[in-house]
Order: sequence, then structure tokens, then C-alpha cells
Amino acid sequence: MIADRTPNILADVLAVIPESETKVWSETIVSRLADVRPDSYAGWGSEQLAVALRPYGITTIQVWGTTAKGKGANRRGVERSQIVAAIAERNGTTGGARRG
Repeated sequence: MIADRTPNILADVLAVIPESETKVWSETIVSRLADVRPDSYAGWGSEQLAVALRPYGITTIQVWGTTAKGKGANRRGVERSQIVAAIAERNGTTGGARRG
């Protein structure tokens, strides 16, 4: 199971999504993960990310963004707030339920 091989997936994803980005395409996240931890994430695609986040109640959503060529596009992605909430829940620092 992917989540078992990557016990820090939540922290790693949060590390590659700055506070200024509320929603990020999955493909952008896996690219950033591969840049910072190639031994763990090289070769990952959007589906691997979705599978790794699922045990934490995080699902991908439609996210509007702009390609490198400046064209707008709607793709699957993740809300940063879901990652923050999942970390807080895992650490026992939240009383509220997270969306998912």
C-alpha cells in the first residue's frame, strides 16, 4: 500500500503547497514531491497521490488553474486546507470534522 511506504505523505504534501495556494493540481503536487524527495515520489502520477491521501479522508476535487503556456484548465487537485485538517486530526489537535 502506498500510504504504508510514505508515512510522511501529509507533511510532504503540505511542504510543497505554500499558504498562498489554496488549491493545487495533483500533477503539480507530484511533480513538486518528486523534486524534493525523488527517492520516494519519482514516477508518481495523480492517481498514486489520490490513493495515498484517501486513507486520511482526502479526496481530489476539480481545481481551476493555468498551464505553463497560460491556458486555463480544470483538473483534479487537492485543497491545502484538507491537508492541514488531516494533519491536525492525526495529531489530535482539532475537534472539528474535515471535509472530504
